[in-house]
Amino acid sequence: MQRHAYEQTARGRSSAPVEPRPRAGLLSRLSVLRKRVSKRRAARKAQSLLGENDYEVVIVGGGFSGAYCAYELRKEFPELKVVILEGDNDLGGRLFSDDNDDNPYNMDELGGMRIFPSVQPRVAEMVTEMGCDLVPVKLEDSSNLFYYEGKRVRKGDFRLTDCGLTPKDFLQRCYDAYEEAMPEDAARPPLEREELCMLSLPAFLEKYGASRADIKEFFSYSGYDIFSDESVAASVFVQEGILYGPELDEDQHYVREGFEEVVKRMAKASEAEVRLNAKVSAIAEPDAEGFSALSVRENGAPVTLRAKRVIIGLPQDAAMKLAKRSPALTGERLDLICNAVKLIPLFKVFLEFDLPDSSDVWWREAGFKYGKSTTDLEVRQIHYYDREDLLCYASGKYAEYWDREFRANWRNAAHEVYDQIKDMHGEHAAKAPEPIWDNTIFRFWNNGSHKWRKGVEIGAALHTICHGGTSAMEPSQSPILLVGDAFSTQQGWVAGAIETSDLALVHVKAGLRVMQ
Repeated sequence: MQRHAYEQTARGRSSAPVEPRPRAGLLSRLSVLRKRVSKRRAARKAQSLLGENDYEVVIVGGGFSGAYCAYELRKEFPELKVVILEGDNDLGGRLFSDDNDDNPYNMDELGGMRIFPSVQPRVAEMVTEMGCDLVPVKLEDSSNLFYYEGKRVRKGDFRLTDCGLTPKDFLQRCYDAYEEAMPEDAARPPLEREELCMLSLPAFLEKYGASRADIKEFFSYSGYDIFSDESVAASVFVQEGILYGPELDEDQHYVREGFEEVVKRMAKASEAEVRLNAKVSAIAEPDAEGFSALSVRENGAPVTLRAKRVIIGLPQDAAMKLAKRSPALTGERLDLICNAVKLIPLFKVFLEFDLPDSSDVWWREAGFKYGKSTTDLEVRQIHYYDREDLLCYASGKYAEYWDREFRANWRNAAHEVYDQIKDMHGEHAAKAPEPIWDNTIFRFWNNGSHKWRKGVEIGAALHTICHGGTSAMEPSQSPILLVGDAFSTQQGWVAGAIETSDLALVHVKAGLRVMQ
């Protein structure tokens, strides 16, 4: 019903017209606009008082978490003065995409390479938000090979020697025995189960019925030497083990433009200042104005920056070095940064082949079209990456082995890799041509992945490391926040970088709102 210009009063009609009242929705919108204008004015005023090397937020590390934090901050605080400091000469962190022939089927991902949108939806959202394309890549590997102690078998036909079970059924039998022995644990998330957090995966499997021979065989079959370490908690494998097998066959995707490109586009979209070759060596406690001084060596020259908030997005080894020289990071928090997770080295090498004129590359001719074959040899995993590349992917002590070999003589080491690949494939590789040796690319990551150590109370540790509290609800009193997959519940995955970044941003944004 339309409001009349004259309102009826208790004593009859008013003698003068009454102006129509603005609608409640309009008042609300006007209030929001006024607040936005006020915020921007306050932000501009604050920026005008900042010196050249003063920032409201300094982000240490130009990997995914650093670029993501800058991008998300801009959404709410477009006037914020933010800088990303990257110690290397390019952005990307442990996402490193290479194109050595200008015409790849897939970019050669020397760092992180895979996304599973069904279980990592936020990562997929960020890829598409940055205008990049997800490419489905099949993972199923039952027709591929497992080469163990000189014997070759199709993975779909393989059974562990002692128990006679498939690797999947072998794991399930151990899980069933555990849940029967400790039924009260079954309903809790894996990272909160004390039994799983106190045992390594080898110790867990042996305790619940596996022979040592089957355990050794199982890890060789998997191709991974990430969870076989006796210091890594079994809970981590139970939490994320599905991501390391073929179960999510139809869900695996790569980024067409390269995973590294997502980081660069986020950083650009954030409009944050980026300073490359800028290594931070120490962070001082806040001064009377609330600024923390950062000691930086930029292109070899010393410089001091100041920040109201510092977000550290580094692997554990680099974060530990910086934390030890930062007085604001002390006590239990410093101890957890230094000791709560185990570094796992990774190594990748791509062998590229000429495309035959009238046929397919040799491994596809032999029926190996996707997924990977595995072995107890040093190459561990061979991925049928695309129509021109084979990828050797090793972890743990085998990654360290190949790092030594390639540093000593990369060409000889590449020949050794290919010799092992041919041993694995036997008659299937009898007529295999040589790779294009000069197109061989490889990368060793001393800090490639991280896993929580046994005995760590993971949920509380994650929060303490990130913001200094013990839960998401506890306000952060620290000017320094730590982000990245290293201290997340999804270690080794970009989803972990987003998880901890979102957690840190809750506290950073709350502080910025108070300041404004």
